[in-house]
Amino acid sequence: MKPRILATRRWQDGGEHFLESRFDVTLNRNDTPLTQAERCEAPRVYDALLCFGEKRKLPADFVPSCADPVPV
Repeated sequence: MKPRILATRRWQDGGEHFLESRFDVTLNRNDTPLTQAERCEAPRVYDALLCFGEKRKLPADFVPSCADPVPV
């Protein structure tokens, strides 16, 4: 079974194809920021989050604000 991955930002086409070939990946094709609820839900659904980009850093309170423990 392939690991489940959430890419929080758009990747170049080659990068998205690479991810799709190796993982069960959900791509953020709209490139919209995740809501706080989506960020907290993601660790329960996915094995990994791929977060990058200077404008879209996870907020400092990301881990403490989620109801369930978030693996890091």
